[in-house]
Amino acid sequence: MSEILQQVKTPKSELKSRIKRLQAEMAREEVSAVLIMQQADKFYFSGTVQDGVIFVPVDDKPVFMVRKSLKRALEESELEKIVSFKSYGQMPTILKENGIENISRVGLEMDVMPVLIFNKLCSVFSGSEIIDASKYIRKIRMTKSHFEIQTMKKAGEILGKAMKAVPNLLTEGMTEVELAAETEIILRKSGHQGIIRMRKWNQECFYGLVLSGESGAISNYMDAPLGGMGPCPAAPRGASQRKIKKGEPIIIDMVSAYNGYVVDCTRTFYLRKLEEKLVKALNVSLEIQKVTIERFTEGVNLKDIYDMAWNMAKDANLDEYFMGHGDSKVKFLGHGVGLELDELPVIAENFDFILEKNMIVAIEPKFLFPDQGAVGIENTWASKKGRPEKITDIEDNLV
Repeated sequence: MSEILQQVKTPKSELKSRIKRLQAEMAREEVSAVLIMQQADKFYFSGTVQDGVIFVPVDDKPVFMVRKSLKRALEESELEKIVSFKSYGQMPTILKENGIENISRVGLEMDVMPVLIFNKLCSVFSGSEIIDASKYIRKIRMTKSHFEIQTMKKAGEILGKAMKAVPNLLTEGMTEVELAAETEIILRKSGHQGIIRMRKWNQECFYGLVLSGESGAISNYMDAPLGGMGPCPAAPRGASQRKIKKGEPIIIDMVSAYNGYVVDCTRTFYLRKLEEKLVKALNVSLEIQKVTIERFTEGVNLKDIYDMAWNMAKDANLDEYFMGHGDSKVKFLGHGVGLELDELPVIAENFDFILEKNMIVAIEPKFLFPDQGAVGIENTWASKKGRPEKITDIEDNLV
């Protein structure tokens, strides 16, 4: 089996570091314990997504209570205390057996937790104050370790194989779905895990988008500039049965995922010649990326980058089409990526945030023209003290 297809375990040192950082946040906020249940958070702190609850006390080792599958959790996770449980009502007994009592303040992932589960946990910890711990968790996950960055680079390598194959796959008359299927085969065979996680309520993602001509300018419910018609109203996003034609932009926005971690990348392709207006817009998007990357360094305020990009689009008389058109515009230039596609930080309007080292953001200047389609660029970058590191190391130019 090739290296890229081998199972990867999250090292014990990684888990210990993450839990230590969480406990430091808990101590500052005087939180007794945090319960972690959401899949991405659970994987981050345990190295597995098996069904269960990670109980993290402020001053002791976490207890991972697993409903199913205990066997796989023991195999996949390097946490020391992994035990079986069947119901939430058992939790106080299990915790007492592990020397954990007198829990005064409990933090939950209240940004994503269903009300039904929230109510059950409130009943279990009826003598404790319940608070929202999601802000601590998301803050910790913003900064990536060397292990995480290397994992994301492997996701970038997988994505590169598919993007580089597109010129040889693309032919006039094939449908968007056919081109999407060909690229998805390459992604899957190269090690793409298939599942792409998002945190925001009712946001969904498949492998990505393959959009041609006017499809590139069709918006939908997603908080993203690109949408597409999709195969049906139940899945109104991405590739459709529209046939690809000469002289129109074909924009491919793909997400790769390896061992939990995702990277995001967009490239613009075409058959024969594009209209000059579209070529100009693509060149502006490349210039916005260039200037953004020059500023994307530790210590910069991300709001300033967003304002700069918007002004560049305005100076080119293209602001009407920048990051959408009409009421479909989105108010961001880039979004954090990691275990989820929509992490922090974001490069967005009114998002006043100072960038720190080893934060990873997908930067995506794009232009959408009604009845013509979309052009643009997107790469995933890791912030450094100097020039950022390109995680999606793929040729940028129009093909």
